Amino acid sequence: MSPFVAAALHANGQLPSERLPWIAADWLTAGHDGPALRELAGLSANDYREAAELLPAALAETGLAPPTKESGARAYLDHLYTGVLDGTLSEGELCWKVSDMRNFTHEVRGVWPFDELAEFEYQFNVRYDSPTDVQEQLVRKLCQDHRDRYFGGEALT
Repeated sequence: MSPFVAAALHANGQLPSERLPWIAADWLTAGHDGPALRELAGLSANDYREAAELLPAALAETGLAPPTKESGARAYLDHLYTGVLDGTLSEGELCWKVSDMRNFTHEVRGVWPFDELAEFEYQFNVRYDSPTDVQEQLVRKLCQDHRDRYFGGEALT
């Protein structure tokens, strides 16, 4: 998991602090380095409070500032769009993840791309095993439309 995605998830309470040491260890192996990052990677899952406290400094060592809830939600949503648009995330998985995300981040409602997605979430939840091509095409179109409207058509990452 990239620092960008981890920061976005953590900002919205979707990344448990007890997972941060393992994620930090991955960042070290990817070439990031710094004292806070090494300390974070050396913690255990039981050190979740220390992990949460070290995260801002560790992110800074990867070149990122911790996002706000709103910017984290936007960043994660855009990460999901990228997955759908490049084919690495199914439209149904997007709907499930956005549904979870909305449950965690109800105070940043302005981030949500399209009220229409609620209908697609329902369709995918009810008939997840067999979404239609039309549903999938509409979800992909909604992802691109929202990216065009709010992010200038380009990925944030």
